[in-house]
Amino acid sequence: MNRKTWITGRFAAYLILLALALVFTQALRSSASAVLFIFMMILPALSFVLVLVGRSSVKVYVECDNTRVEKDADVEYEIRITNDSFIPLSFLEAHLIVPEDGGVRCAEQRMMISLTPNGIVSVKHKVRFHYRGSYDIGVLDMRVKDPLGLFSAPLADSVTRTVIVFPRMLDIAGAKESASTEVPTDLTRRSLTSERSEQANIREYVGGDALKDVHWKLSSKLDELLVRDYNINDSRHTYVVCDMSAPRLDDGVKETPEPKDDKKKKKKAPKNVRSSAERRVVIEADTKKELSLKRAEFAEQIVRAVEEEELKSAPKKSPVPKVRAELLGEIAERGGDSAVELAIAAVMRELRSGSDVTLVYHDVREPGGVHISYFPDVASFAAEVLDFALTPVCAERRGVSALFPAISETSGLTVRFVTANLNPADVSDYIGFSSATGSGSSDTSVEVYLAASGDAYEDPVAYAVYVGATGEELASAAVGLTSFSENVMPDGSLAFTREEN
Repeated sequence: MNRKTWITGRFAAYLILLALALVFTQALRSSASAVLFIFMMILPALSFVLVLVGRSSVKVYVECDNTRVEKDADVEYEIRITNDSFIPLSFLEAHLIVPEDGGVRCAEQRMMISLTPNGIVSVKHKVRFHYRGSYDIGVLDMRVKDPLGLFSAPLADSVTRTVIVFPRMLDIAGAKESASTEVPTDLTRRSLTSERSEQANIREYVGGDALKDVHWKLSSKLDELLVRDYNINDSRHTYVVCDMSAPRLDDGVKETPEPKDDKKKKKKAPKNVRSSAERRVVIEADTKKELSLKRAEFAEQIVRAVEEEELKSAPKKSPVPKVRAELLGEIAERGGDSAVELAIAAVMRELRSGSDVTLVYHDVREPGGVHISYFPDVASFAAEVLDFALTPVCAERRGVSALFPAISETSGLTVRFVTANLNPADVSDYIGFSSATGSGSSDTSVEVYLAASGDAYEDPVAYAVYVGATGEELASAAVGLTSFSENVMPDGSLAFTREEN
């Protein structure tokens, strides 16, 4: 709608009609035809004057009762379009941007408006934005047209109001107090600081270990008593790494179908056959050398045979549960909100315990796509928390591995990965990072903080099973997995509490 010229395409049709009127007048040479031609001549002038009057008399006002709110708070806005002249204006084309009904984002709309003399058209609504971010409300563009559509004049610049929606500032609920019977001994590794709840490893049960540290689920599967081991944050420095990339809805490992019993036995690939990846390289090289088509087809058959054997021998994994259909359009915003709120709670918890924190997260506003901030105390974090709170979700799936280069140390680390994504690709990255940094040693602790959202999936039970299986896989690589969910505390406040995986 942002046309620079005032003349529309209908003006060409008018010129054709004007030419026909001239021919008609010359042919008849009557007073009626002359009057028609004169009317056709002055019609554009009347239309142009009407457009000029409308352009000067139409005013746009946008008002919001609050432009700085916490998410899920009521915001009332009003868009008023007024006509200050005594001439009716029946053809106003407005380009609005207003919140959607669900309060997820703002959408652009186009509408035709008619204004009576000194009339007012008002659009007034109340909305709740369910996700943090910046939302523009108002009129992006407006044009005044004459009844014949010969001219279309733009009004003044866009008139909008920006509503900033902040995430909630929640805390991580502290660990329960130890029972009086659980007295620390030399055989029990305990930490009486706020780091007591940070899982570092899974080990065999030793006499004197607290019963609440026993990993009952894993113990029942392996038929031996295992306990969660914890590290003390001796370095007093913690990396909080927040994954702000949008989830990939096609992530997941499909269960391998059982092979059918065929009467004909397939030929097995020879033992010295290369892997499927190496075989592809050979095929590409053969293609460049312009080898025969039969040889290329034979090589392709070998690749398929190798891939089938690799697929049969691969272990079966539970597929990633499917997101509910009605949440597909907003799962990125939902996950981003959960990750930001949990990351803020994790940073505050570390700073209050006396640790300094380096916060690392995806940020599309940065040239390299990654932002790094160091916070020695709570005051320094409070000064920058709002900038982090409004970080947009990365539309492009980058993965958590893009944040690894921001961690300079390779040993003696305490790293908390905060995410709402738990896909197989990122799990492999966590395991690789743990292996490279020596997680599980006495001075290194790597843990994944998962913002659990089982209600966003079609089958919450399947989601819980998937999280539990992933937790066991990470634990085998000395990476802890802690799921957090929002719960109401005894004092009525909301806080993140840990879930048993």
